[in-house]
Amino acid sequence: MMNKDIFDIYNDIDIDLDSYEKQNLTEIEIKKYGKNFSKKLRKNRPNKIRNKLIAVAVSIVLIFGFSKSDMGREIYANILLKLEGFNNYLTERYRNKLVDETYELDEFVETKNIIVENNNIGIKLSEIIADKNYLFASLVLDIEDVIKELDIPASIIDEKGNSILMGNYIIDVFPNIIINDMEIEDENIVISRYKEVDRDKGIYELDLSIYIGDLEIDNECNVEMGIDEVSVNREKITKINGKDNINIQNIIDKSGRWKIDFTTNREKILNLSSDIEINKVLNYGGFNIEIDNLSISLFSKEIIGKIKTNENVYNGTEINYDKYPILQGINSFILEGESDTGEKVVFSVREINIDKSTLRFSYEGGANWIMDNLKASANSNRFFKEAKEIELTPYFRKETIQENQPIHVKGGVDNKEIYDKGEPFRIYLNK
Repeated sequence: MMNKDIFDIYNDIDIDLDSYEKQNLTEIEIKKYGKNFSKKLRKNRPNKIRNKLIAVAVSIVLIFGFSKSDMGREIYANILLKLEGFNNYLTERYRNKLVDETYELDEFVETKNIIVENNNIGIKLSEIIADKNYLFASLVLDIEDVIKELDIPASIIDEKGNSILMGNYIIDVFPNIIINDMEIEDENIVISRYKEVDRDKGIYELDLSIYIGDLEIDNECNVEMGIDEVSVNREKITKINGKDNINIQNIIDKSGRWKIDFTTNREKILNLSSDIEINKVLNYGGFNIEIDNLSISLFSKEIIGKIKTNENVYNGTEINYDKYPILQGINSFILEGESDTGEKVVFSVREINIDKSTLRFSYEGGANWIMDNLKASANSNRFFKEAKEIELTPYFRKETIQENQPIHVKGGVDNKEIYDKGEPFRIYLNK
């Protein structure tokens, strides 16, 4: 694609003026041409581009000085054809600049401030963002009355006479979510961040990431969110060999009904999204693994595939993770490598379900499922724009993840000795 400045458009308009007589325009005619040209541009053009193109069209009208004559109509039609082609190109340039250089989170965040109260707990839906793969929602909870009701001291003495420090409160919610009459499965709803906003006033904030990439929905999302229980927990801190040992104690579960309905339109973000076919098949440990496509959106990058096997992976009613640790999820299956621009690339498995044959990886750039870091994630689009290809190597975990091990290590494979290394493959990014 040509690398043109907006003013280079003039040089690409090829019109033979020799056979036409120059005519003067009135101010009303000039304005009318500008208005008509504006209507020709698609409604979803970014305003900055649209305004520049209108300015170009009107200035050309002023230069050539034509009106309603045959000459005027022919030149004007030629201008429209030329500028519409450049408009497509410039829109793409604007989009790249938007996500790489002039990106502002506020352009995509919708502030809702919907408040519901029940059983001495207030819940506010604060902000939301919906892209091609995820709906991100920020909830603010007010549990001040519950804390006053519990009246738990800052420290307690256990039955052995040991002093136990009561630490931070940790709040959990268990939402049921329906989008466009389709119920979201529990495993696709994750509390991705927890934040203590004001401890004295009992104000806490939770971020939800809701996977919607597998739903057949258009631009508009009609969301029904229902919360039936709020769980109030607190840290118990004891000293063991001079070190803090932290356990989470459930204090109380508050039942109720907090219902929040809202609508969001993701057309603007969908215009910044794309899918790239991969079509790679991997074979490992009796599993047939299909890597189908890479879904790129402003706030998330997902590799979608399938996993199948003819083996019986169950031990009774439970999956035998000792024999098939790859099915344990999280960092049991990682795609790691780099781009032709030297950028490190890591995709960690986010969903693996042998019964449904579903397989999904999330890009680890910028912690894309956390509301606070969405800007960093969006700025990672610079890499996806500049790179032409990515080479990824699959790593399959050979050992079951134990309770005392971290379930997720950012930045890639933490210990390659506990992974089997597969054959690398390439993803060619469309340009």
